[in-house]
Amino acid sequence: MAMNAPRATAFTRILRRRYQAIRDAIAGRPDEPADEYRSLETGLIPLFERSAKTAGIAVQKPRWGVWAFRVYAVLPFVIAAALLIAPHVLDAPQASLVPEPKAAVSTPTAAPRAAVLPAGSAVTMGRWTFTMGAVQWNQRSEVLAANPYAPSIPSGQGWATLPITVRNASDQMLTPGLFEVVLHAGGKSISQFAVDDGEYRIPGRFTAVSLEPGESLHGNLGFRVADSAASAPDCRIELRVRSMITATPQSQLFSCAAG
Repeated sequence: MAMNAPRATAFTRILRRRYQAIRDAIAGRPDEPADEYRSLETGLIPLFERSAKTAGIAVQKPRWGVWAFRVYAVLPFVIAAALLIAPHVLDAPQASLVPEPKAAVSTPTAAPRAAVLPAGSAVTMGRWTFTMGAVQWNQRSEVLAANPYAPSIPSGQGWATLPITVRNASDQMLTPGLFEVVLHAGGKSISQFAVDDGEYRIPGRFTAVSLEPGESLHGNLGFRVADSAASAPDCRIELRVRSMITATPQSQLFSCAAG
């Protein structure tokens, strides 16, 4: 008497799963009856089918398709290959978990120049020769006289001016523009660009124009400073020159007073 599915043994349940997987594989590729499919159909399938019928197991509709059979068929080969390759992989030299030290990367800084030069000295940097004069302190009256309608400034505040001469040391026409002068005094660092030309105009202001090779341009740079900066012992003038806008500037220091 046929045995019902609830009473099937463990072997019968395994047999049912294998039978269903093979049937699904064959049913999923009816247009390509490969040799292995035909072999299963004529050999194993009838055996499984008879065993299933004897156990009272109903045959279900194919659901998984050809991929179930492919996985079922190649799995033993995958396991065997892994067992053969594993010893060689384990014996191979392993990459170190400790990161390799990175090469030191230097941070661009201003190119070193000679020691502090006295005021009035000339220095060639790139395509220009600069001559830095001595700082002219206490220029409040002169600046206010040239700007009668400018806003008033607090007591104790004023201006210092610096005469500068720039000569074109190249062989082509150029306009001096890629330089900056910074006044360091009394713990403050003040750029020439800190003066607002819209409010205060420096008398004899340095104005860049195009220069032929060998031509020079002279003028004054202005710095808004406290009156007490005139007596600062650490006063220095720093000239920064760039070959292009994005380049690291070269730097040269000058004393504020003539040698």
